[in-house]
Amino acid sequence: MAENQLQEEIIPGVPACFSKTGLETDVLNASWVSNLMNSAIGNYGRLKPVPHYREYFEKQDRIYEAAGKPGLLSAVMQKSDPRAVAAFDKLTDEFNASLDRIITDEDNDAVQGFLRRVSELRDKLPDDSQEGSQG
Repeated sequence: MAENQLQEEIIPGVPACFSKTGLETDVLNASWVSNLMNSAIGNYGRLKPVPHYREYFEKQDRIYEAAGKPGLLSAVMQKSDPRAVAAFDKLTDEFNASLDRIITDEDNDAVQGFLRRVSELRDKLPDDSQEGSQG
């Protein structure tokens, strides 16, 4: 929701929207929504592994750089909360490790559950990402 996100121009001519927890929200949508849509219509063979946060923005950085807008990766990583990125990557690893089973079992509920959990990262970090973090 708009109140939980801050939109700003992250590099000249390129707006970005950061969640309350410090994640650039494009990664939440682009990396997960196509899997949810394919699962919902029964196209389990089209489910794909989800890239890690940095990996996703490395690819986006190459696209923007080719279009004459360098610096996306650096700008996004500077603005992103490392705890939120770690939580996103942990969930990504969990999903990717479950992907073969999800496809075999045609488990739409699991895909929806992962999307729900990743969506929750917009507003709140999981408790386990904050526990035991001592400087």
